Amino acid sequence: MGTRMTSGIQVGALALVASALSACAAPGTGEHSVTPPAPLIGPEFDIGKLKLESGSKAPVIRESPDAGASPTGFLVAWIEHRFDSVAHDLVATRVARDGTVLDPEGILIATDAQAGFRTPSVAFDGVGWVVVWTGGRNRTPDTHAARVTLDGTVLDVGGVNVSRSGNATGGEVACDGTTCLVAWNDWRRGRSDVFAARLGPGGTLLEAGGRLLSGASHWVHAGFPIVAAGSSGFLVATTDWRDASYDDDAFAQRVSSAGVVLDPQGIRLGDGAWHQHPVAAASDGVQWIVLYYDVATKELRRTRVDHSGDVLDNQVVADSRTSGASIVHDGSSFLVVLRDLFGYPERAPTLRGARITAGGGVVDVPPFLVSDSSNGGQSRPALAVTHDETILVAYEANRGDGSTIKARIIAPRSSAAPRLSSRR
Repeated sequence: MGTRMTSGIQVGALALVASALSACAAPGTGEHSVTPPAPLIGPEFDIGKLKLESGSKAPVIRESPDAGASPTGFLVAWIEHRFDSVAHDLVATRVARDGTVLDPEGILIATDAQAGFRTPSVAFDGVGWVVVWTGGRNRTPDTHAARVTLDGTVLDVGGVNVSRSGNATGGEVACDGTTCLVAWNDWRRGRSDVFAARLGPGGTLLEAGGRLLSGASHWVHAGFPIVAAGSSGFLVATTDWRDASYDDDAFAQRVSSAGVVLDPQGIRLGDGAWHQHPVAAASDGVQWIVLYYDVATKELRRTRVDHSGDVLDNQVVADSRTSGASIVHDGSSFLVVLRDLFGYPERAPTLRGARITAGGGVVDVPPFLVSDSSNGGQSRPALAVTHDETILVAYEANRGDGSTIKARIIAPRSSAAPRLSSRR
């Protein structure tokens, strides 16, 4: 899912890095020498109604949103629970391109009164949405998937068990238009591995229980998968512990639409000293851009990987305190939205954004403001984009009494959407 507020002549880290990247851009590479107008950012709106269960004064907490886009709108899914209860629900709503919430009471996808849920993941499979999450009763969590139609009907109430190991966490999904790839952490072998399984048309589970991706004997642990679809298959980015130390690095593997693992030994995304955690990835049909956080240098970095598996380059996106990011390709450029911790804890976190060209250059110098902290801190941005380049960003809004889910619509300058206004 940029960083740094500006004050006087001081600019933040993302602006400085973006300026350096733009200054170094070679003529004829497609990089922008003049910053184009910022996208149009719509007003903040609520996702669903905040409600209390009968007889309870405890607030309902909404957290961990994700979003997926159909050609005509969006589906936002999140976890919902009360402060005084361990019960969690997985809830969703459809949102129109103009920001109209179509299901204000929410669409209940699954309930779980014991083990709770992990962050959901949402993708569009060409017919409807696929929502993936990890949860389960009796402390035996598995990764599940449920289909939601364009009219909001849940076809797989409670979900289909994809992992079937009783020891899974962290499910992610991406779809290429007909086939979806679900990846998750799995502890069935007594350590953290990454498994994946495909879902075919109609939600058919093509690899029941999944296929081991990160299972070479020298890989001590691997986990935290991020999945993105491209024109020729999928990219799965993971955090990988390749030896007995705690030097976890960012790696990736391509998986074809037929389920073939094309890079069994993985593609190294960076050369940092230690602790590199992938956070988001997207494709423009020619390459993937993977965002990862380097703990040692406190940098959010991006690596470009072409569809042949070659690493094109690696650059800093933001070099100060950032937490949480999302990325999409809108048909012309990549858009990154990330949580900006500049000034925290004196100033609540905000969301900032920057566009990245196909050549890797950062367009927005300084980054534009997506959502300020006037109504509480912002976190966990999730992006989705329709075919007409309308983008939705959903996020947690953290108040003193808990969190809820908010969203904004982002549109290109050519859009005539009436609810949008310019933001810098």
